[in-house]
Amino acid sequence: MLEHARGAALFPGMNLHCSEGEVHVWFSNLRRAAVRGAYFDALLSEDERLRAARFNHPQQSADFVAGRGIVREILGRYLGRHGGSLRFIYGPRGKPALAMDADDSPLYFNLAHSGERMLLAVTRVGDIGADIEQLNDAMDLETLARRICTPRERAVWRTLPPPLRLRALMRYWTRKEALLKATGMGLARRLTEVDVSGARARAAACGMQAQWSLHDLETEDAYTGALAVAGSVTSIHHGTWLGDLAWRAELD
Repeated sequence: MLEHARGAALFPGMNLHCSEGEVHVWFSNLRRAAVRGAYFDALLSEDERLRAARFNHPQQSADFVAGRGIVREILGRYLGRHGGSLRFIYGPRGKPALAMDADDSPLYFNLAHSGERMLLAVTRVGDIGADIEQLNDAMDLETLARRICTPRERAVWRTLPPPLRLRALMRYWTRKEALLKATGMGLARRLTEVDVSGARARAAACGMQAQWSLHDLETEDAYTGALAVAGSVTSIHHGTWLGDLAWRAELD
């Protein structure tokens, strides 16, 4: 049975440990983290600083620096290294991965952000994708459903009571985005080509060969998220980055 847990057991000291079958999900608030901008900037590589400088809006630049800094700090704790020493490689469509040494045990990650919130998922199971989206009651749900859902999914969605439709639609959306990010396809495939109405993705039109498991991430605020993992997940552990890598005690 898949276990969802939150607590301090995963963080016994300065370093972090992710066991086989586990996924660790870190949530953070980019605006709160931005007060440590100078510290995070020092962790970034030169190409990351150049990318931050290309944003037109200062807030976007600050969010990017904070997000990359948090990613480097957390991943460094799993690897027992300083965050500034990490090297990343990028897939054909920009998906980041850690450049690992030959004797390193693989560590997979993916990040997503929406509004002020960022999500970082870490695992040793296999390739992973993550997505988070902010709920918006003003959305035109019918139009969005046509852009996101397969005909089968739309038929099921329309049978739901109206109060449940927004969150259900966002669940479809985040699952699909997480899956396409996990495969490295990104927006190269249309969301309407992928059926995510079950716990396993059906995506023959995309030519996907792996068995991808899908996992919803419900939050306490106006956000919803999802994970797609290439492999069997036994437990998902949730943490909140508070500036000191603490795990905040919260129960699902």
